[in-house]
Amino acid sequence: VALIITVIVFMIVPQIALNFDAIAGRISTYLDEIVTQIDAWIEGTGLFPQFEGLREILKMQNITATLTGFLSNAASFLSQLGLQLIEAIVNLLIGAFLAVHILYHKELIAASVKRTTLSICSFRIYRWLSDLLHYADRTFGQFIVGKLFDSLIVGLLSFILFALIGIPYYPLISAVICIASIIPAFGYII
Repeated sequence: VALIITVIVFMIVPQIALNFDAIAGRISTYLDEIVTQIDAWIEGTGLFPQFEGLREILKMQNITATLTGFLSNAASFLSQLGLQLIEAIVNLLIGAFLAVHILYHKELIAASVKRTTLSICSFRIYRWLSDLLHYADRTFGQFIVGKLFDSLIVGLLSFILFALIGIPYYPLISAVICIASIIPAFGYII
């Protein structure tokens, strides 16, 4: 299902980007046609004599050039932003799929790695690598849990302190502080 959605998104988004560029390229023609229709309507009805010659009053060439440039830049920016957003979503979905797949088949993968390692190395080297990896897993796991606990404490303290001081948007600010404090060394600076 995710593959089908990904394929559909990758087919649709470039077409939308091309359509934005095409509309931005033709905007001056559309604006000229709109002003011509308004001029014809004003001259035909005679209701607003002060607006006759609307094209001259508005100096349409300058407005058209400005709007064309703006819409072209906006369309380009929006298409790039949309493509980057879709790329981020696809990467997130692929990462989530791989994480679930690896966790689901953890025992099978571990057995395959053990068989492959034992076929390449002796049992003594395998045991040493296994002990080293278990030590690293335990050390990094404890570090991550400790860092998360530390960040939670910092976030709660900032929440309570900012609430007592009366800083506006204190829940948002304390949540940003809590998340930023997860980053070692630079999180507190951010």
